[in-house]
Amino acid sequence: MMLIKTTDDVDELLMKSKEQPVLFFKHSTNNELSATAHKEFVEFSKHPHCALLAQVNVIEDRPVSTYIAEELKVEHEPPQVILVHRGMVVWRASGKDITAEALNAAVSVHCT
Repeated sequence: MMLIKTTDDVDELLMKSKEQPVLFFKHSTNNELSATAHKEFVEFSKHPHCALLAQVNVIEDRPVSTYIAEELKVEHEPPQVILVHRGMVVWRASGKDITAEALNAAVSVHCT
């Protein structure tokens, strides 16, 4: 899992998404719901899949989080996951909808 710290990191991942799915996780480090979603994201990351995983901590790196929302044209609502493939948002979820099972189902559709 990559921790995103700069907008250049985002741009690099968006380029890579043209070849491989990229799953962005927007994590609010002072939010209990986000902590639960983070546990699910980490659990998902332990199992084989084809996606690149990237996390941005929205409080610590607010400009990067905002940049992701603007570039992907997805309203900011952490905790949030955004799956990008072939340069396009193909799936997203927020809050309690972020589960290891949901992540696996969404990513597996794009592992071809």
